[in-house]
Amino acid sequence: MGVELDTPIATPRACQLHFTNEAGCNGSALLLRNLPGLWLLQECLRQWQIAGHAYTWEDLIASAAAAKPLRSILYPGFSAFLAPPDMLQTIRAFCQSTAQPVPESIGEFTRCCFESLALSYWSTHHALQSLTGRDIHTLRVVGGGCLNAFLCQMTSDACGCTVVSGPVEASALGNVMLQAVATGALPYVAAGRASLGESIQCVTYTPQPAANWSDAHALYTRLEAASSQPLKA
Repeated sequence: MGVELDTPIATPRACQLHFTNEAGCNGSALLLRNLPGLWLLQECLRQWQIAGHAYTWEDLIASAAAAKPLRSILYPGFSAFLAPPDMLQTIRAFCQSTAQPVPESIGEFTRCCFESLALSYWSTHHALQSLTGRDIHTLRVVGGGCLNAFLCQMTSDACGCTVVSGPVEASALGNVMLQAVATGALPYVAAGRASLGESIQCVTYTPQPAANWSDAHALYTRLEAASSQPLKA
């Protein structure tokens, strides 16, 4: 998750907040923070499959929608979540270690993962505004994750800003667009982006805060700050 800039931001503060700079097109810089994404839930799904439960993503989202909101929160960047042998047990251990209710049902695990991801986006959104001095009112979600309407809406709610999802095939479209600019079919990158904007259909989500996100923000901030500490036995 990041922003496009004219020049990199390579300050000690950016490093402390785990941001890097990548080269963008036309000499731009992409200030970004790498995030775990849906890895947490994919690993939960794998454990359920090992146990003989063939849940679909539709099953997980429906169960999460019916679960109590903001019951348990994780810090997705915690080292124990990188490659655990059993993600379900690792999530249970994290919640026990941080004195939170331990997820047990499919809905509780799924909602816990989704809400934790949304809060990681909120944290990154907040850090980006601090580093750049910008008011960032819109987040754009591209790739396969933009098809998850439940998470997109939750992200809008957690971040308190507009979320625009799409296109799914963003990398392929960007590649084609840059080739069109390179061959002269389009005059410049801005024209290519405008052309893509007129050619694809996006979905817009606006904040509908129905849960107490302010308390969740405070808890997530504490979990993030303590992320370097090992889990208690």
